[in-house]
Amino acid sequence: MSNRVLFIVTGTGKIDEKTKKSLDANLDKEDAKVFVKYGDIQSEEYYTLKDEVNKIVNDVNNFDYVCLLPNGSELNSSAKQIFNEYVSNRSEEFVNVFLPFVFYKTDIVTVLNKHLWNSMIASVPGVLDIDLALKQIDSTMFGAFIPTGIFFDENNYKPGMKYYQQYFFLNSIASSDDYVITSIPKIILNVADEWDFKFSAINNEEKVKYFTMARENWAEDKQTTTVESN
Repeated sequence: MSNRVLFIVTGTGKIDEKTKKSLDANLDKEDAKVFVKYGDIQSEEYYTLKDEVNKIVNDVNNFDYVCLLPNGSELNSSAKQIFNEYVSNRSEEFVNVFLPFVFYKTDIVTVLNKHLWNSMIASVPGVLDIDLALKQIDSTMFGAFIPTGIFFDENNYKPGMKYYQQYFFLNSIASSDDYVITSIPKIILNVADEWDFKFSAINNEEKVKYFTMARENWAEDKQTTTVESN
């Protein structure tokens, strides 16, 4: 039996037709897609969507994984099939979060999450551990297959943090001894061009403030450990 995936699309207005078609191409009979109007897009406190999503699917806990994408994005037509292949080859010793390559194009073409395979910085190729996560090179949770309990656990978010919530989420998961973030080295998602990963509308002072906030819990822990070991 394949894993049941709840595909969640967030945005304003109505669901983009390209997004809808790409989802329909991936839905198995046990899966579901929902479009949630999410006005405060940049805050990314996705655990707060649970009540709204439950109005559509009855209970999010009927699904094994959540896959999140912003409106206007397109899934690879084989995304669910690729995911099923990777999840079936993983040990059940740990709970796995699957982080795929994500294509993103604005003024330049970028493949997000590719740093998991950079032998110069990744301790274990294909794994996002806390050391690598804190570098925050090009991480995104969009397109990832995240166990439902992890996705909706408010402890994996930082309420009130306006920006870089995705970084905080991934740092939280990567720092746990119970979970492993593993790569799917294939492009699963093409993120909508209008999504602003750079937060270009805010000044650098604000960016630094919230970027620091997204990593300070673990950066301080690492610094303390280093001092004590010396």
